[in-house]
Amino acid sequence: MMKKPFIALPLLRAFFCVTLFVTATLIMTSPRTAYAFCVCCCNPACPCSINEAIDNNQNLVDNHQDTRDHFGAAAHPFTMDLLVLYAIYTFNAASPIGIDIRGNEQGDGRIGDHQVFIWEKIWFNNDTGLFLPIWMYMAEQFTTTMMWHTETIGKFLDAKIQLETQDVFRRRMAETHKRYQPSVGMCTIGTNVRSLAASERKGELSAHAMNMRLMDRQLGTEGGSAVMGPVSDQLGRISYFRKRVCDRFDNNRHDDNPNTGFGNICDTAPRTDGTINMDVDFTRLMMNPRTLNIDPTNIGGAQDNQSDKVFALAANLYGNKVPSLIQIGSDVQVAAANRLLDLRSVIAARSVAQTPYNALVGLKARGSAQSNTDTLQYMSLLLEELGMTATEVSAFLGENPSYYAQMEVMAKKMYQNPDFYRELYDKPENVKRKSVAMSAIAAMLDREIFESSIRAEAMLSQLLEMKVIIRQEGLDGGVASKSVRD
Repeated sequence: MMKKPFIALPLLRAFFCVTLFVTATLIMTSPRTAYAFCVCCCNPACPCSINEAIDNNQNLVDNHQDTRDHFGAAAHPFTMDLLVLYAIYTFNAASPIGIDIRGNEQGDGRIGDHQVFIWEKIWFNNDTGLFLPIWMYMAEQFTTTMMWHTETIGKFLDAKIQLETQDVFRRRMAETHKRYQPSVGMCTIGTNVRSLAASERKGELSAHAMNMRLMDRQLGTEGGSAVMGPVSDQLGRISYFRKRVCDRFDNNRHDDNPNTGFGNICDTAPRTDGTINMDVDFTRLMMNPRTLNIDPTNIGGAQDNQSDKVFALAANLYGNKVPSLIQIGSDVQVAAANRLLDLRSVIAARSVAQTPYNALVGLKARGSAQSNTDTLQYMSLLLEELGMTATEVSAFLGENPSYYAQMEVMAKKMYQNPDFYRELYDKPENVKRKSVAMSAIAAMLDREIFESSIRAEAMLSQLLEMKVIIRQEGLDGGVASKSVRD
């Protein structure tokens, strides 16, 4: 079944009439003409005739023509050619720009006048026009302004790069300042170790001199007190005791009897210089002072006024009785040779026992000359900050601080000062430097402890050898007697 077509003709016809009515109203000068036009053209039952409609249309054309005659007509669009363009940029010549406007004839009537006014008076005339020169100048000004803006943007970019570069330099400068500027605490460590190696070397020389002195005593070397054997050694030691360290109030002295005690032995009046019994007082002579006035390079001088006491104490501690030396000719007998070898074996064992004593003397012997000029004044300040007086500091360190005294300050006293921990709130690089310096000092202490352990091991091995020597001789004797019987 076919669908009925949608009947849209009445609607389209109504829409066309409305549109035509509005248009006719706008273009017609007379409402009557518009009404007649509308009625005769849109209404099928129009009462007017066809002639009247033609007359109405003619009226409309005439009205339009009157309007055209009154307002006139515009000409064809003008043409504008670039006449001259001087873009020669020199230092002495300008750069003019000329434009030639070639337009067709202008229109007539009021529209023509308007066209002339717009084209020649306002727009395109180079002499009297308004917009074209103004817009040309405006374009030129915009161009210049944009160039200035571009330059300004470039300056901003340059400033940005410059500031960023300065920031990098400042950061690197601050980083360099942080890394490569040592603190006062680090300088303190570096200053107080300047004479440490020289003092250690001089202490080793003092220990070597002590070892040679004690060996000469055991061997009866010429120039020593034991050159004639035990008797001369004992007489020399008694003479030294009477003259240097004797205390008349020792040995059961009675106040009402001046002849008791050592009153008849001591050569001088009661001693007040602190030297009494220094040949037997290990604590007062060796342990308490950090520096001993012992200088093998200046024997007998003011810088070596304690070496005799150290030698006397060593003689009482090691080998109190020196061996009786035998006379041996070119024809050495077997019995004399055996006795000589036994004596030298005993002397060797005593030298092992004397080594720790000699090492302690070397540690506490006077330091190098630089320890007085380069180190003492700075170490004194460290101790004075801990509360010591100048007199106490002088007694503690001595005139030339020994290797032992310098190490005690660097490894112990320096860490007792609160300023050391306060200065740890410092740049990270300085804290690392201090950590390395502390590790170096700890390594030196470990080395001294290791060498002390080696000496203790040598003494222990020698003691064990002496314990088994009797058993060894018994075994040797049994083997010899068995071989004889066989």
